[in-house]
Amino acid sequence: MISVAEEIECELCAEAAIAEIVRKSTNTTHCFCRRHKPTLLPGRVSDYSLHRFRNSQKNPLSRRYAAPPESDEHQSLYKELCKWHLLGSEGACRYYLSRLTGIDQFSLWNDEFCSNVREFLIANLSDSAGQFNFDLYAVGFLVDVLQWYFEREFVNRLLKPTKKQRSIILLLSHPKSFG
Repeated sequence: MISVAEEIECELCAEAAIAEIVRKSTNTTHCFCRRHKPTLLPGRVSDYSLHRFRNSQKNPLSRRYAAPPESDEHQSLYKELCKWHLLGSEGACRYYLSRLTGIDQFSLWNDEFCSNVREFLIANLSDSAGQFNFDLYAVGFLVDVLQWYFEREFVNRLLKPTKKQRSIILLLSHPKSFG
């Protein structure tokens, strides 16, 4: 599992990069911090495309996650991400996986996070789970499975998966049976 984000510095200053951008015309990669990242507006033709991104190392989510799990600060993060889905499925998945692995997923690059989800499911289900494409879009569909692992670990060891969770687990464990 990847536990610390790959350290890349901004090309224009010495700050940690939060975006890796590819220039299409030259196929070169450029890294920028929050201050120097070019604006990539949807629907606007640009010579640049976003390759990967992350939150900064000292982002508010990581700070709140680092608080003791019983604290109000940590509990409010749990409610915002997992109950209210303020950051969508990805936010809930990052929270669940952070708690399950003990690794802060909020400061990792998006591809490192997806790799950790893949490794977690292979370790807990089967090697067959590794056959799936784990990008941010696909990871969002796994929130129910990660929620079940989380609740089984921290709430009730005897918790049985719901029908939806069971179906996702079966699909991940036996992909050829459904293909």
